[in-house]
This record gives sequence, C-alpha cells and structure tokens, in this order.
Amino acid sequence: MTYFVETLNRHIIEQERKYPQATGSFTALLTDIALVGKIISYYGEPKPDWLNILGKAGGIKYSW
Repeated sequence: MTYFVETLNRHIIEQERKYPQATGSFTALLTDIALVGKIISYYGEPKPDWLNILGKAGGIKYSW
C-alpha cells in the first residue's frame, strides 16, 4: 500500500493554481506563518539565559 503525504506548502500552491486571478500574497502569508510555526516548534519555550542576553544589550530583561 502506498501512502502520499502532502505538505502544507504543496497543498497551498496546488490550491492557488485553481484560481488564475490569485496574486500569491495570501500564499506568501500562509507560507510565512508555517515557517514561524516550524521555528517555534524547533526552539520550544524561550530559555532564561537567552532572555538574559536581551537584558545585557540594553533591552528589557525578563525574569521568570
């Protein structure tokens, strides 16, 4: 039995092809949102020492 996995990006592009009047701006937005989701899932929750670097640079220092 063969399984076909359709990625989110492939699905978005195939759906966009159905509408010739599409400009691609919504596709770009959805692709960016998907990328942010991947980045968040990779890094997980913010680490306290990562946040302390922001405090040393003169920004807001967060305490947990």
